[in-house]
Amino acid sequence: MPDQGPGNNAKISAVSSILTSATTDSWVKFGTIALVAMTGIGNWFATKTTAESNYAQMQADREETRKDILRAVQETHEIHDALSETLQRQKDMYVMLQKLAAKEEVK
Repeated sequence: MPDQGPGNNAKISAVSSILTSATTDSWVKFGTIALVAMTGIGNWFATKTTAESNYAQMQADREETRKDILRAVQETHEIHDALSETLQRQKDMYVMLQKLAAKEEVK
């Protein structure tokens, strides 16, 4: 625990008087305001730049996803068409085999 003696109180009041006199000086106030303003502008610029790059990346990702979905839909249609053709060939073959079987039974 820090020393609470009279010497410590003198140090605290010396620091307090320095801070009090520094804040009454106009140039210190102006410098503080200028530094806070510069920091705020820097933070605003960094946030704005980051937001713009995030938005651009999001748009690029959205476009890529849209292309992927269109490609998947096209592939699904192609598979469906191929399966429909195979099913139709099988039906045609079944009908032809039934006709052949009927001819064989007649003989």
